[in-house]
Amino acid sequence: MIWFDESKQQGQDFSSRITQAFSDLFAQGYEKVISIGNDSPDLTTAHIETALQKLEENELVLGPSADGGAYLIGIHKSHFNAAAFKALPWQQENLFAELVADAHTHKRSISFLGLLNDLDTAEDVFAYAKINTKSFIYFFIEDLIGQKRPVLDQLLLIIPSQKCRSIRALRAPPYQIAA
Repeated sequence: MIWFDESKQQGQDFSSRITQAFSDLFAQGYEKVISIGNDSPDLTTAHIETALQKLEENELVLGPSADGGAYLIGIHKSHFNAAAFKALPWQQENLFAELVADAHTHKRSISFLGLLNDLDTAEDVFAYAKINTKSFIYFFIEDLIGQKRPVLDQLLLIIPSQKCRSIRALRAPPYQIAA
């Protein structure tokens, strides 16, 4: 496994960084690359193992996220076209549909994993915590706010409706802006 954190990523925007990461790995001789998002709390090793198995028989493996993106993208080197990959609508709600359309256009074999949520905004985080009260995220918020149930349950109902905002969507791969 190779970890492409912000210290290894190259490019000014998300599409450049993810395209460069795939390109670098293929240039190093890898024939298959799987990229996973860092914002899908329900992603498990079983998802990755399944993706590895499916990538043995298919040129593309996709894990769709509920917002129209993809939490996992697995590609054979023979299917990868850097210019087309970079031109995809990254961080848009039609990314998954475009990945599928491109695979069909080029008659590539494709396999799918199950749908997962990803957490791109503060609203997503609070909505996830509200539904998943046994999750690490719920307990983290509980600890952060310093409140216990039922007070926290009430906050989780109120906070998302208060239009929480972040400076930018929290999309993988993460990166730092140099100071």
